[in-house]
Amino acid sequence: MKVGEDLREIVSNERPEEGLEDFVEEFLQDRTQELSKIKLFCENKDFQEISKLAHKWKGFSAPYGFNYLGELAKRIQKACDEADYKVLKDSILEIEEYLKAKVN
Repeated sequence: MKVGEDLREIVSNERPEEGLEDFVEEFLQDRTQELSKIKLFCENKDFQEISKLAHKWKGFSAPYGFNYLGELAKRIQKACDEADYKVLKDSILEIEEYLKAKVN
């Protein structure tokens, strides 16, 4: 799990593609709302719904400058496929910290 300085360095190196800069804040808000859904799905161990959201994130995070979110989404999908609750929970916590770092 990346925290502190590692996470700040990742965030500082990520940039949206040209033309998407104005949509980054909305993108962040939407992912934050979806993270709440993922947490609820996690409590219910609904791996299928979590995997669906992670698949979506994996596909469109990079253009908005959220490359690391796409990597974390891959990890979540794999954890769902393997029903690895610990990796899933750890990844969700890391996403939460990552999204907070994107705000600052």
